[in-house]
Amino acid sequence: MPLLLMLALVGGMGVAAFHPLSTSQVTVNAGVRRGLVMSIFITSGMLGLSLGPTFFSFLAQWLGLDRLSLAALPAIVVAGFLFWSLPASLNSGHQDKPPFDWEPFRRQWKPLLLQYVLVVLRSVVHLGVAQFLTIYLYTQRGFTLGQASLWLTVFFASSAVAAMIGGSIADRVG
Repeated sequence: MPLLLMLALVGGMGVAAFHPLSTSQVTVNAGVRRGLVMSIFITSGMLGLSLGPTFFSFLAQWLGLDRLSLAALPAIVVAGFLFWSLPASLNSGHQDKPPFDWEPFRRQWKPLLLQYVLVVLRSVVHLGVAQFLTIYLYTQRGFTLGQASLWLTVFFASSAVAAMIGGSIADRVG
């Protein structure tokens, strides 16, 4: 159990390190249709997330739980390739950065706090449903593990579709 908690912590730190920078780069390079480009970014991540339950339940049945860690090998290879492909300026860590300007955040703290609270609540509900949907369908409704995982994939995929629609609407409405 302690190893599992440590791995969850390391995974969470990786996500926390990746998302702010990648999201800012998406919006900086998006041009005029920021909502659409951001929705494509979010949809891509959600589609990847949506394939996870079905992928891992298939692998668990095919390889067995004792060899399920082999599923991490493609991700390790891709991570190594991406790290190797970084430009030298990013890889060296010797960047001169101007000091961060907190003043715009100080002026807009109320709407930012509201947005933060809403994102946290949405994440709690979304991940809560995601964690318990498969268990509920498997233990209470008699679904096989594969069927329950497939419905979790459908749940995540519908979130991806909603993100795509929301981004398109954001460009039109503002």
